[in-house]
Amino acid sequence: MESKPSLLIQPNRLLLPFIVTAALLNGLLQYCLSLTNLPLFMDSTFTIFAGFMWGPLAGAAVGLLTNLLMELLHGCDGLYFPFALVNIFTGLMAGLWKIKKYKSNYIAMLIFWGIIIIGNSILGTLVVEFFFNGLTGTSVDSIIESFVLTGQSILSAAFLGRIIINLIDKSLALCGAWLLSFWLEARERGKSTLE
Repeated sequence: MESKPSLLIQPNRLLLPFIVTAALLNGLLQYCLSLTNLPLFMDSTFTIFAGFMWGPLAGAAVGLLTNLLMELLHGCDGLYFPFALVNIFTGLMAGLWKIKKYKSNYIAMLIFWGIIIIGNSILGTLVVEFFFNGLTGTSVDSIIESFVLTGQSILSAAFLGRIIINLIDKSLALCGAWLLSFWLEARERGKSTLE
């Protein structure tokens, strides 16, 4: 009896379709969230998942493709592609996480969560400052403008706003990716014990 190929054991053949699918799912999450006007991003759940499952290059590829697809889907207005750097960072970090095999170490997971939040906030702030002079014209700006009203400079307001947003956004993304990867790994282990 011939066994079905494992998604985890033979990633080479399935990697490109997975990367495209993951980027499309990130785009779908982000698009659905954009309809609500909530000041979140939700564009990195499957970037993190790709890094967890297939390593840093797959995570980075999903991050890059996500932002490229979002740019194309939103009419090439220049809003999404500059943030590819942030999503690539997220994918690389999740992939390094896989290499270090820290997913079951909860203290290391908290450290990773902090690195993702701070790294995304710093990179996002730099992108916003360099490409958009501090504001992007999206719902995220409402939080940044609130900090500006308290006397913060646009740079520090963009950073503080992104810290708050990323605390929520990346917590949801990390939890989703973490649970999905654990479920898939458990499913694969169950298949291998049956064969």
